[in-house]
Amino acid sequence: MIVHIAGADALHIGGFLLLPGLDAPSLAERLAAAQEHGLRVVLDVTVPGDAPFSLADVAPVLPHLDWFVAN
Repeated sequence: MIVHIAGADALHIGGFLLLPGLDAPSLAERLAAAQEHGLRVVLDVTVPGDAPFSLADVAPVLPHLDWFVAN
């Protein structure tokens, strides 16, 4: 579900990969919907220090981003 906030022109998701219950396929659907509503989409990824990470972890969301921030 996308909740439109009057006057908003961007959606920023911070801490992705640390947020419980938010996986890349479901986030990709939400980001696509946000873009369809005209929002710019920013994803800020935080990789847990001891966790393995690969591009596959974020690949589903990449087509739906305007900006990608990797911490």
